[in-house]
Amino acid sequence: MKKLWLGRTVLRNVTRGILALAFAGLLLGVNWSIGAPPASAETLEIHAVRTGLKIEYSVPNSPSNVAPQAPGKTWFTSPADDAVGLITLRSDPDESTLFYTIDYMRLEAGSRPYDIVYADDTVWFTMYGANKIGRIDLIGGALPDDGLIKEYLIPTADSQPAGIAVSPDGGVWFVEQKAKKLSRFDPVTETFREYPFNSLLPAQNVMPTDLVLADIVVQAGGKMKIWLTMPAYHTVLQFDVEGEQFGRAVTYNEETGVGKWPAGIAIDAKGNIWITAFGSGMVGRLATGTLTNWAWYPTPSAGSGPKDLAIQADGDNALLWFTQQNADKLARFTVAANGRLLAKVEIGQPVGSGLSGIAIGPDDHIWFAEYGRGIVSELPPPYFYAMHLPSVHIRE
Repeated sequence: MKKLWLGRTVLRNVTRGILALAFAGLLLGVNWSIGAPPASAETLEIHAVRTGLKIEYSVPNSPSNVAPQAPGKTWFTSPADDAVGLITLRSDPDESTLFYTIDYMRLEAGSRPYDIVYADDTVWFTMYGANKIGRIDLIGGALPDDGLIKEYLIPTADSQPAGIAVSPDGGVWFVEQKAKKLSRFDPVTETFREYPFNSLLPAQNVMPTDLVLADIVVQAGGKMKIWLTMPAYHTVLQFDVEGEQFGRAVTYNEETGVGKWPAGIAIDAKGNIWITAFGSGMVGRLATGTLTNWAWYPTPSAGSGPKDLAIQADGDNALLWFTQQNADKLARFTVAANGRLLAKVEIGQPVGSGLSGIAIGPDDHIWFAEYGRGIVSELPPPYFYAMHLPSVHIRE
């Protein structure tokens, strides 16, 4: 384990656009460079942007994944800048001008923090380039003044940890994408347990592994299971924790090799497994209790590159929110308990947004990362003013 005490750069009152950033930097004597956080700034006075119902928070570099902690407080990773950050809204959300701070913590060069999760006053994240997982212990929900970050070196060298999740028993699960292993970290003993699954994958990957990274989700209740995606192999894996056994759900034709590139993964309130199929422009639903029965739902925009997804319950229906990286659009599907698609809506974002990670906060606010614009966005209910797209029905 390695401990780091890192200085925290605090950015306040985030402004409208690059020109405003530069102007604020001149006023404060801050050396702000586009694409990197200020080298020596303590404070930067700027403010947030409202675009319709959406609130945009400028961050120092390209954000990848997000993890809401509480209303008005969200963590994010910035792989390109080897940093993690915390956005904290400091003003009333109903005010015309929104003020917030960013606690921005740099890690070692080349660490490339990727996925991030918050659970029980602790923040966990994977360091894809450094072969580590990171940990930040909060005090009463607040960041400690010493800025302490703990890092744990993964036993397998160059494993390339990607998706991360925390189970109800406190175990930290993550995917070692290159090593082709599922790993569990025990926060109490600070030890790892690795489970290889190489034998379940096709002999050869079919896409660059750095295009879409593996995701993971914990299915609690009854016998706990861990689900994970391996995009380069068109494969979704299920791990039975009690029996320590893997099962495989393929998303490709084993004869032709044509597949779906499963990326994000999530579980609805009924226990159904959902994935985004990045390469095929679809969202998939795995029938409960099976590893073979998929239902596929085309995204509103062809070739949209659906990346990450998060799910809300709406009575017996499921609301699937997902990012479309290639189309620069956010989307939401309304799906009935029997799998019938009731409606789909797209919310366009600026060209070049490069939407990535998405998560739902405890107040039902939708948070998502715009990697291409250096923005973390918050979308509060009712999410959109009107729905212009028609409902879409699927026959069973």
